Amino acid sequence: QSLDVGSASELYRMLDKLKGKVSHLPARDLLRKDYKQWVVTDASGRNWTVGISSISYRLRKWLKRDGRGGIEAAVAEWIGRQGLDLALVMTHGKAKEAKGGDKVYGRDLAVAFAPGATTLRQRQLVLQGLRDAECLGLRDYFGGGGNPGDVAMSLFTQTRAESSRKQAFPAVKAVIEAVL
Repeated sequence: QSLDVGSASELYRMLDKLKGKVSHLPARDLLRKDYKQWVVTDASGRNWTVGISSISYRLRKWLKRDGRGGIEAAVAEWIGRQGLDLALVMTHGKAKEAKGGDKVYGRDLAVAFAPGATTLRQRQLVLQGLRDAECLGLRDYFGGGGNPGDVAMSLFTQTRAESSRKQAFPAVKAVIEAVL
């Protein structure tokens, strides 16, 4: 695509549009494109390495492209590569909510734990704490809820679409700090 534009505002709009075009990137590159990592200490004094990837690609499109198994495998590999205990993948962008409908901005969240790094009870507490975080407004992506912490990756729709990583990290930090 040409960058031949007539004004600074046209250039800005074009660059903004281009930065959101990520569908051609493999999952690993999606996860690393906009990534932050922290260490958080829980109530027992154990350090958790937490990483959050922000992806301008809605979960619905990603699931259609790679399938749940493909995404879970990519996130599991990312967890190992980064040495994480907990990975959050925040997806955002416009997507059609209904067939033939308008595109609507929204956010989704995937939460995955490193195998063996936490107990089932710790995973359940973290997931419940995130569900209870009003700033995120999480609801189960597929409905039903399942058994939290038993699956490789939990998927949520974020009803508070205005909440970005700047709100998600303090929420997850507070939840982990309370976990024993």
